[in-house]
Amino acid sequence: ETNIISLIAHDRDTHVELPLMSKLAVAHRILDEVARLRQSGRIYRLQEKE
Repeated sequence: ETNIISLIAHDRDTHVELPLMSKLAVAHRILDEVARLRQSGRIYRLQEKE
């Protein structure tokens, strides 16, 4: 199975268009993008409610 996806950042100004890829390749790209955003400080961490 394959997917074509767009990753849209929280600010909605930043997006990444990905070509037709396998689901595994898409998963790797998503994780790569999350890692990049975390390193740049542009990602919000979810906090548990107490």
